[in-house]
Amino acid sequence: MGNTIKQDYSYAFDESDTLINVRYASRSCTYYCPCCGEIMIPHMGKVRRWHFTHKSGAKCNYETYLHKIAKLRIKKSFDEAETFQINFSPKIICNKSDCPLNVQEPCSWRELKSFDVKKFYDTCSIEKSVGQFVGDLVLSNSNRPEYPPILIEIFVSHKSTEEKINSGYRIIEIKVTSEESIEEIVSEHSITELVYYKNEWSDGIDLVKFVNFHGESYESPTEEHQRPKIQFWIDEQLSFHIGRFDEYDYSNFCLTPNPSELSNSVFRIDADFPIHLDFAFSELIKSGIDLKYCSMCKFYRFNDFHMRNICILYKSKGTKINPYLLCANNCPHFSLKEFQYDKPNGESNYKVFVKGINSNHN
Repeated sequence: MGNTIKQDYSYAFDESDTLINVRYASRSCTYYCPCCGEIMIPHMGKVRRWHFTHKSGAKCNYETYLHKIAKLRIKKSFDEAETFQINFSPKIICNKSDCPLNVQEPCSWRELKSFDVKKFYDTCSIEKSVGQFVGDLVLSNSNRPEYPPILIEIFVSHKSTEEKINSGYRIIEIKVTSEESIEEIVSEHSITELVYYKNEWSDGIDLVKFVNFHGESYESPTEEHQRPKIQFWIDEQLSFHIGRFDEYDYSNFCLTPNPSELSNSVFRIDADFPIHLDFAFSELIKSGIDLKYCSMCKFYRFNDFHMRNICILYKSKGTKINPYLLCANNCPHFSLKEFQYDKPNGESNYKVFVKGINSNHN
């Protein structure tokens, strides 16, 4: 992408070195460029947007100008505000050691956290040395010098070096593409993390990246961060039940307690994917439970004429055309069918429970 920086000069120093927006300028006063120090003239007409221009007609480096006013305006916002919030999203990891769905890698998510830095820092300095580095802005505590500083880096064309990023210092890097880039920070007295796709910077997009803030913490996930729990079970009367894909219960999550019917089930599968009936029966066979259903037999098929599953041996062998499914346990003609199903991605994310025994699918 090309250079998208819009070159408007809305700010200049007045004679007392106060940064002034052109909206509050006066034609009778003298103003100076924050970047090069040259005299600037306010243009406050009825057609174009109000702006300053250099009296000499020359133009200083606009990126340097943006860098300078960003530092000045953020410092002023910090100094004048009673509170100054920083908002970022640290990584949180599920603290359940025994995952109910047998997920091998603990689930994790990011959650927005807010802190009022003015409770800990009372000073914002421009171009202050911190160790071997110089921060564009540095937050520190004048009474507690042992507090680790926070560096605020303004990124117009050059982002922080790898050495600074890897230093361990807490850094807030703000990408500035226009004068408006810092309006929200200044007006709200807050800085909120906003990172582009894959944490990469992109031309023309205003971003804020927090470095060395995040760390990791372990918490019990709320429903918002839990996986859906889809279940197949065989109850104490040996009837089986299955949660189909088109019957998702979106209120059922991995940590949702099971009702007594499921807790007392003879056999159960808990998964984070839709459970195909063939998959459930194949796991039932692997469990070692000697239990068969007509649905597992190759002679039990859907019949277009009857519009239902029937036993196709009802004429040749005299079986019931619509047998009770548990008839398979006493049927001399039962023949296990070949189960066919496609395991979804995340196929390992399930647990099998046999009454009296809780086991992984392995």
